[in-house]
Amino acid sequence: PISPWHQEVGQGMGATLRIADNKEAYTLTDEATFRAQEWTLSLRAFDLKDPRLMNKYSVIVVEPPRPELGNPEGAEVFGRWLASQEGQDHIADFRAPGDDDPLFIPENTGDDDSGR
Repeated sequence: PISPWHQEVGQGMGATLRIADNKEAYTLTDEATFRAQEWTLSLRAFDLKDPRLMNKYSVIVVEPPRPELGNPEGAEVFGRWLASQEGQDHIADFRAPGDDDPLFIPENTGDDDSGR
């Protein structure tokens, strides 16, 4: 709920983390953004593994209203690659600089369309 101490900053997550850090405040963030910037912040995480904080990413391929506004074929290829084992392996292998833990945990483990 909105309280006198609540502040909306109208910024992206990285900027929100920096503002919270400067104000010595609390904020909710996704783990990947926090871990990518953690070394620049004095903030500390309370519970990165709480399932209520799960932040899922999805890809949805849409047809543009006009073909010249997009690349539907390229989007379809990219979406299929993300759902493929190769794409999932790349997601699992992605790390923040100097961090051994993965920033993202892939949901899909096969070459089908589930999780897309």
